[in-house]
Amino acid sequence: MRESITKLDLNFTNAGGGHSASVTSIVDAKNIDSSKGLGIVIGNLGEINSFSNDELQSLMNNYVCTEITTNADPTKKTISRKYIDKVSLTLESIIVLVRGVNCPPDNTLNFNGPFAPFAEVINAPRIKGLEPFPSVGPERSGSIIKAGKIYNFETAAKFDGTKISLYYNNRTVKDELCLNLGSITQNYKSDPDLSQYNFRGGYTLKEFGDIVRLAGIPIVGLPQTEATNSIIFEATGTLGSVISTVASYLGYYWYVDPVTYSIRFINSQEAATLQIRDYTNSSSENIISSSFTKSKRSNLIVNTYVGTTEKPQDGSDRSNENDDRPKPVFFKRIPFRKSEAFKNMLAYKEMGVFFGIFNQNEGTDVFDKFTYILMHGNAKPKDGPVPNEQRIGRKLDFGKLYDYTPFNTEVWSWSGADGKPSVYGGEVNAKKVNKDNPTELPNLDRIDNKFRYKLLKYKPTNDEGKQTGTAKIMPRPSGSPLYEYLNTYFPLAGGVYITNAYSDYKTARMSFQNTGNITVLGPFRGDKKVREIDDLSMLNDWIQLLTKAKADKDNAQSDVTIMDLAETTNGNAKVSRSKEKAHFFIGIRNIPALEKRNAGEDGAEEDEPLDYAPLQEYLELFEPTNSRRQLFIGGSKFTNKEIFDYVYDLAEKSYHKYIDSIDGKKSIKLKYIRSKTRVNDKDEDGEEAEDDAVAESSDAQQQLNELFDKVEFKSYKVDSPPYDRTNKLTLSSVSGSTIEMEKLKQIKGSLVNPNIRPSSSSRTLYGLHIPTFTPTINNLSISVGSGGITTTIGESTLSLIPPDQTFSIDSFGNTNARKGNIPSTFSAAQRNFFKL
Repeated sequence: MRESITKLDLNFTNAGGGHSASVTSIVDAKNIDSSKGLGIVIGNLGEINSFSNDELQSLMNNYVCTEITTNADPTKKTISRKYIDKVSLTLESIIVLVRGVNCPPDNTLNFNGPFAPFAEVINAPRIKGLEPFPSVGPERSGSIIKAGKIYNFETAAKFDGTKISLYYNNRTVKDELCLNLGSITQNYKSDPDLSQYNFRGGYTLKEFGDIVRLAGIPIVGLPQTEATNSIIFEATGTLGSVISTVASYLGYYWYVDPVTYSIRFINSQEAATLQIRDYTNSSSENIISSSFTKSKRSNLIVNTYVGTTEKPQDGSDRSNENDDRPKPVFFKRIPFRKSEAFKNMLAYKEMGVFFGIFNQNEGTDVFDKFTYILMHGNAKPKDGPVPNEQRIGRKLDFGKLYDYTPFNTEVWSWSGADGKPSVYGGEVNAKKVNKDNPTELPNLDRIDNKFRYKLLKYKPTNDEGKQTGTAKIMPRPSGSPLYEYLNTYFPLAGGVYITNAYSDYKTARMSFQNTGNITVLGPFRGDKKVREIDDLSMLNDWIQLLTKAKADKDNAQSDVTIMDLAETTNGNAKVSRSKEKAHFFIGIRNIPALEKRNAGEDGAEEDEPLDYAPLQEYLELFEPTNSRRQLFIGGSKFTNKEIFDYVYDLAEKSYHKYIDSIDGKKSIKLKYIRSKTRVNDKDEDGEEAEDDAVAESSDAQQQLNELFDKVEFKSYKVDSPPYDRTNKLTLSSVSGSTIEMEKLKQIKGSLVNPNIRPSSSSRTLYGLHIPTFTPTINNLSISVGSGGITTTIGESTLSLIPPDQTFSIDSFGNTNARKGNIPSTFSAAQRNFFKL
């Protein structure tokens, strides 16, 4: 069986990852002139195939056949082969594990034994079983690469508030990982407090290069600076995903060089300045056709770096930051819902119908359309019950927050052809307006899809109900007090809680952990007014709205104190001291966003989010251009029902989910631990003298001394390009230890070059032409037709900036990034067609 090649496609992925190829051939072709053809291909799955054409053999010498598809018809049989380069296959066939994280710490693959978070520290006990773990480089064991070393570290504060961090490996201080090492006394470095130490495992950038080379793959372009050994990586998974994580973290992109078959790292800024030649003016006789595209849109990156000395624990496999056991503290619910001011604003049903919109962060356009239709839902249609009464149990009343009742509740059609009131009278006029000003709703037409409308006008009245003017268009609900109130209320809808009153000394040392969906704020002194506390601005905004409504004055101001909040609990929050000496924590229970979850064992329905998309896809606001100023809302049917009925159903579902969500406990138990001790080399006498000095200092100084452990040493750095409306920005935010962020900034450099202008080109040549590979080449297509052999070469810088800058790094340096956003099932021809 002879396979004569008719087409060869290669896709070079230059934005992270490897390359693919596809070959199409005809079996036992009768009329192919072999002198002008591409030759034949021979080989099986899982092998590097053989090509009779020497140039193609050289091009495909590192590609493995991964899939063969045979198609036959009465006249011919064709075979399609898919290939992937050897390096890409290797990257997906090896897993990287980090010692101590998801691999045994002792450099084996099976470990059972003690794992002390202080065994690497200089003064750790010298007993059998607690020796430091082997400090070795990466090693390969079959399809597994074991990498990383075991580090023990602590972060703390000196008596003067200076933040420090100490890292040890193999009982040696790792200077390059430490912060403010010169501020630590020599006595403490040689005899640190072992109870303060935690475990961290990971590898440096130099060790990352060794990992790749263990797979038999050369790596070129890794940054080589002093800073590279100050960053610890913990990325695990396939070797390909680990490479992507490290590259994204450093602001680099990577690709497989199809000539040397090595991994190449290139700085994103450097890559974006690469130039592409314009062949449209070429005089070459071989070029059949060409194109050249320049883009004004610039792919630029805004980098933000957040460094901190304090490092919260990220899992149960980490040791506690000290040896104190967690202690419980109870937060008591503040009964705002029982206050008259709250009850007089809106009832539960009026708030509940909007719960889904604010819980799912829908926009003001959805809010406006939703509210307009609900106002019409209070009217009885010609046939059937009142929509709001049928679903919610009564008409909705938003009071003074939005007091605009539509006076005309009929259903309108576009042209009036079906006997209903019409937006545009006369079929000819209606068709003309529809053609000149078509709806912006996708794939819909007002006439073909039989749009139905509601008129959005009201008649102004006085307090006695008498009309005071001509009908007016109903204002946008998103600009009304109703939206302002709901937008302020829903972040607090889960409940606001307060603790018992505690002393300043106790609250200053309470460190809350694992608070779940409770945001803990404080501590706050009892005599402080809520409006004076920045952290409680969200709570104050809501209290202010209630205060103004109760006083019926726009300039009314709330004087509620923290103690007042505690006293509203009717004794549930215990207060045993004066306002000036009482200190409280405030807890805000956050209602989780609705999302699809697995049904529970009791068969409960899945907690799916509400679908507000039809309000944007099937519903429009339309203002006719005739003499009368009018505003309509309407659209087509959705799921075989009027779009208005769909909205009424959404309101009912939202209300029931709201009732379920706000049913919180009257008290919530959280746990805290005592804040960590300070780094201090004083003996007992020195500590007593220090305590005496603190006792004789001012109240302000005492408070400051007690809060040193609460102060974090943080650094923030932002790199951004000058503003240009054509910039296409990507945000890359990273966080970690202060020293890691400083070093990462040095490695990344600045990625804010405003002169980057991406471009792409394509050229088709007569004959077989194998180009010299450059990072800008992204596709190569060779085919045989009636005119002979043609070669198409595509180049682009459009995707050279890493397309996926969205990756996460936790406080221990863990990173997660996708390998790429191109489906692996696409053939090389498909990738080339879609310009991937």
